[in-house]
Amino acid sequence: MTLPIRLINKYIIFPFFVIIFTSCIPMYYNPIKQNVNVFEKKGDIVATANIQPLFAQLGIEAAYAINDNIGISSNYNRYNITRLGGETNPFVKDFMWDNELIFYKNFKFGLFGAANFGYGRGGFNVGNPYFRLSMDRLYSQPSVGFLLFNRFGFAFSTRFSQSFYHIKIYPEGYSDSEIKLIQSYFGLNNIDKPVFFIEPAFTLIWKDNTGSCKLQFVHSKSNRFNYGFNTENIILSIGININYFLNRGKYMH
Repeated sequence: MTLPIRLINKYIIFPFFVIIFTSCIPMYYNPIKQNVNVFEKKGDIVATANIQPLFAQLGIEAAYAINDNIGISSNYNRYNITRLGGETNPFVKDFMWDNELIFYKNFKFGLFGAANFGYGRGGFNVGNPYFRLSMDRLYSQPSVGFLLFNRFGFAFSTRFSQSFYHIKIYPEGYSDSEIKLIQSYFGLNNIDKPVFFIEPAFTLIWKDNTGSCKLQFVHSKSNRFNYGFNTENIILSIGININYFLNRGKYMH
């Protein structure tokens, strides 16, 4: 006597594939680059690219100084911290898009400081067949640093963020017990609760008229200790001062 196809799918095939794809529970957070020492003066236009090899993180950023103390920036980062989904288009498997208002101040003797306020939107495990997980966050990020001869320097910064996860299970074709199984194996049972992150960072800086190179270490702490959040990141970023190339003749005199 053979079992009905429905029972085979429910109790054998479906759990098998869930277990295979989730041998490692996916992580739903990855610290990304913090913006420090972005602007020097009004009218600065900066384009930046950053990398972090561990989770194939790639990021791009554009920033503009409205005046000598206020600037804006927008940056998009993609990475692969989850296991299932998005294989056909890995560039958007996991992503974070942040937009910031930056209040900054540069002093003549090398000291600089800033206060960044931002809103971010992220997505995780994009393209998987079982659920959709997104995240909104509001954050602030004070920073202070020092430049020697306007070339070499360092900065300390800390991002304080309140994150809100939103999850939608795709119920089509799954029973209530199967949906609970999806939530359990993918660690989604209570992830829709707000999460508060504190992320101190240390940045080494090298810069000249053409741009800058920064090496940053970020450490993340949250109030949710039982979830798979990546807690550390080392990021290399390279920025280009677009003003220099637009006004190269002026700089050369």
